[in-house]
Amino acid sequence: MHLGIAPLELDQYAEIARLEGLGARVLTDDPDERFVVLADPAGNEFCVLPRRASTATSGN
Repeated sequence: MHLGIAPLELDQYAEIARLEGLGARVLTDDPDERFVVLADPAGNEFCVLPRRASTATSGN
């Protein structure tokens, strides 16, 4: 299984900074790729993708 997350509220690098503050570390940040690979404190790898637009509706 591979986990990839795309933030809804923060841009990609703000989300990466938030995750680093929680103990994650950046493994790869290739400028030719859209994603950045991180690892959680236990070493599990995951990707952070660019921000996604919210798909929520206003309910009107």
